[in-house]
Amino acid sequence: MVSLKSLHTFGLDVSARSILELREPEDFRRFLSLEEPKILLGSGSDVLFTGDFAGTVGLVRSQGLEITEDPKAWHVHAAAGENWHETVLRLEKQGIPGLENLALIPGTCGAAPVQNIGAYGCELADFCEYVEICGAGGGIRRIPRDSCGFGYRTSNFKTKWAGSLIITGIGLKLPRRWVPRLDYGPLRELKGRQDLTSRMILEEVVSVRRSKIPDPTVLGNAGSFFQNPCVPAALHDELLRRHPGMPAYPQKDGSFKLAAGWLIEHAGLSGRTLGGAQIYPRQALILVNTGSATPGDVVALAREVIHQVFDTFGVRLVPEVRILGTDGEIPATDL
Repeated sequence: MVSLKSLHTFGLDVSARSILELREPEDFRRFLSLEEPKILLGSGSDVLFTGDFAGTVGLVRSQGLEITEDPKAWHVHAAAGENWHETVLRLEKQGIPGLENLALIPGTCGAAPVQNIGAYGCELADFCEYVEICGAGGGIRRIPRDSCGFGYRTSNFKTKWAGSLIITGIGLKLPRRWVPRLDYGPLRELKGRQDLTSRMILEEVVSVRRSKIPDPTVLGNAGSFFQNPCVPAALHDELLRRHPGMPAYPQKDGSFKLAAGWLIEHAGLSGRTLGGAQIYPRQALILVNTGSATPGDVVALAREVIHQVFDTFGVRLVPEVRILGTDGEIPATDL
């Protein structure tokens, strides 16, 4: 067995039967041909292992960043193993704005489409041109954005295509006409600035995220553990009558997105500790490994959060992280 403790940001003491680094197309083909349980990891920043894994873990390590341009946009191809935040910084330094709201999101470029990562009013789908994949037959092809099934923290790569292909790269389209997005949270304070630049937004996003999210090298975590739930208008109205200060964001379909962290905090769970797992006191959306947590501690604490929030508000939270069992991924709704 091979230790996975240093290969995922929760830092739990779990192992796998074997690991395989994936750098070249042949590595991806070999991994897909394995007739045993197998899962993929990039930086391991979006996963919770519930115990040892009985198969092979594929570590996506491919590298490369290519930039082309036309009169209207920059077109960026990033290999799946490239670090997402470093890619955002590299593009910004080259005078290519657009991704600043998504700065400091942990993980690799290849993992970004799976969750359709998002923050501060933006998500990957806003900029994705295609996702490059290696399929079961070993061929490399590109899936256009509109066929990826992007939704709130989900995609076809997370649902119906999970385990049947490997993302080998992503294509991004960043318009030359830069339009800042300042309608979410603390970024509203930048509205009206005549000297506003994409770098200023990037620095503000990084500052805010660092103030809320603990360094995983100090406190193991996988960032936001739960999705922000969307509820019907009737339930939103009822909850707002009971909790006038409850944050809520109207959606195009008439529902309302609620802040999972607020729900957890107001269910009385902020700072709650179970074994070595804790709800981070400065941001209730995050579960942390205080240093001695077992997978069972984290799972039990997550279940307590789900049950307590449901009992208090009638809203069921769903994990945003990937839940990995002995033989593969477990549906988040089964936690």
